[in-house]
Amino acid sequence: MKHNSIAQAFAALALPALTFNLWATVVSYDWPTEPGQALLSDRYAVRVIENGQVTKVKTLMSLSWTEEGGGPDIFRDRTFSWAPFSSDFETPLIVEVEKIYGEGAAEVEIVPSGYNLIPQLSEDGKTVRFELDRSRYASVNFKTADNLKAADGLITHCLMIFADNMETEVPDKNDPGVHIFGPQSTQAEVEAATLTYFEAGFHDFAGQFEDANLQLKPDMQIYLEGGVFITGKMMAHGRADRAKIFGRGAISGREFPWEPGQPISALIEAGGDDIMIDGIYAMDNNKHGIVPGFSPTIRNAKVWGWHYNSDGFRPWGGTVDHCFTRPTDDAFYVDGRNLIVTDTVIWQSFNGAVVTCGWGSPSNPYDTQDFLMKDCHIIYPEWNGIGNNNGILASQLPYNAESKRIRFENVRVDGNVSAITNLKRNEDQEKAGEPGGIFEVVFKDFVVTGNQYTYNYNRSVQSASKSLIRGDDEFRIENVTFENLTIEGTPVTAANAADYFEIDATTTANISFTYTPPSSDQETIAVAFDRSKKKRDLLRKGAPSLQLQHLQRSRELAT
Repeated sequence: MKHNSIAQAFAALALPALTFNLWATVVSYDWPTEPGQALLSDRYAVRVIENGQVTKVKTLMSLSWTEEGGGPDIFRDRTFSWAPFSSDFETPLIVEVEKIYGEGAAEVEIVPSGYNLIPQLSEDGKTVRFELDRSRYASVNFKTADNLKAADGLITHCLMIFADNMETEVPDKNDPGVHIFGPQSTQAEVEAATLTYFEAGFHDFAGQFEDANLQLKPDMQIYLEGGVFITGKMMAHGRADRAKIFGRGAISGREFPWEPGQPISALIEAGGDDIMIDGIYAMDNNKHGIVPGFSPTIRNAKVWGWHYNSDGFRPWGGTVDHCFTRPTDDAFYVDGRNLIVTDTVIWQSFNGAVVTCGWGSPSNPYDTQDFLMKDCHIIYPEWNGIGNNNGILASQLPYNAESKRIRFENVRVDGNVSAITNLKRNEDQEKAGEPGGIFEVVFKDFVVTGNQYTYNYNRSVQSASKSLIRGDDEFRIENVTFENLTIEGTPVTAANAADYFEIDATTTANISFTYTPPSSDQETIAVAFDRSKKKRDLLRKGAPSLQLQHLQRSRELAT
């Protein structure tokens, strides 16, 4: 949400001295930040205020790639700062973000816009505050020239606030069978343990494990305490059924350079069933991010990378709930089993699709089906063009494979997209075998706040684009439904669909566009919510001590 400077309101919000509150329900983590360890952000400082008590959040930073060929040059020389903390959110929190470099901003934007987080900006434009009453993963964008990589809005110094709920499962490291990981720990000791406990601090797998890889095995449990920062990988190279990696720690692949044509690898990879990933951070992967086998449970996890082939989550079925990914290739595959993605934030970079129907080849085709993305947010898409596999939903299926039953529901995109659909077969491959196709696709209540554009290499020229739906001979695309799709505030209907979509009528069938205006009840609710926000802002303007009145105001607004 956008909000201009409110000097009077901010002047009333005087910060108390930074004090450590023994009763605070905000947990910040003591990350290792000596040279060569986790990198402390030199772009942003973050504090959390709860009932007048201030918690400094150690904010870390990830750097874009330096290797040749990792992506277009316009995407170099960028940073990604991240501020992780946990709370029980029993009372609302005030998050305060300070831009500690360069110029002040006249405007700050916080996305996902669907969260309705309202920024209050200081008079000098260097500090912003907003309120959180639940776990959210949100980006804060100071809209200044020194934070603008390209004129279209590409951000130079990204920032994510990762506000988690408190952990509900913290193992006792003194329990029998628990191995406390250390610099002398071996693969055999980890395999023999009922659980391996990583204590806060820096852990470098190079020299400790072959290829800096702690190999996952079936039933292996690994707990990463908040403040753990690992450089290395955890790849099974086979099955690791029921493996579990959880906690609030982080693993980075920054020591693995990207090379064109190198074998596909991942930061965390395991074949097998029923794998769980919960709460961790996985970053700077040179190839894929988290690839957790069949029907996994992934929740509260965050993964991001910078290079071509830096995919996000690659589960075959299962659930992904309340997660974050900033992929530089496909965020999700439809794959071969039922996959449900909910309450997840996707910051899509310059390559790949948010969801791809599949890849494969004529000699090795595979069918994909049953995918649901619901109540999710896509922020600041960074595509330059449509290409072979860019867009919200794209396909690289061979001629002899099919994908079906794909559904998007209540999804909001903050920014411009190159395409909503990029549906076709992989036209770089020969047509061989029995023809497949794409069937039963639904976009329901799908909002794009921007429009459809492509860009030249350095993003200095912007051109209008259209989404693509095109079959090929007997490779058919049928039964694609758009219900309540809006682009830049305009409902897309049968009457204007040709303005936004290129559809090949000879190889497609039953492509429909419908729009139902919100009911009067929905409009009433929206107006009431808007008035509630305005009332809250008015209360803030005259508040002598906002931090000490949160609970009281919440009760007032509730009545």
